[in-house]
Amino acid sequence: MPRGCVRLTPMVFWTGLGRQRRQEGFALSEIIQAVHLVRKQLWRKIQSEGLLDNALDLLMAIDLYNHVIGFFDRAVLYAVQGYESPD
Repeated sequence: MPRGCVRLTPMVFWTGLGRQRRQEGFALSEIIQAVHLVRKQLWRKIQSEGLLDNALDLLMAIDLYNHVIGFFDRAVLYAVQGYESPD
């Protein structure tokens, strides 16, 4: 990690992002859609890199994708909480 950078927990990052996007005038639906598009693009990248060449790779990719889904589901939850929180 570069010197001077602060490592944020996912909860702190996503609640802060939700709060910031509300202050910038974004609709909540736009924030949720943006998170969904990032998740979708990540899966497309996995597919395009040829990481699904055999059955074991496919099983590992499915396991990875399940973890990714969980991460982004929490990201949406935290972003919504940040969006709805008082300043």
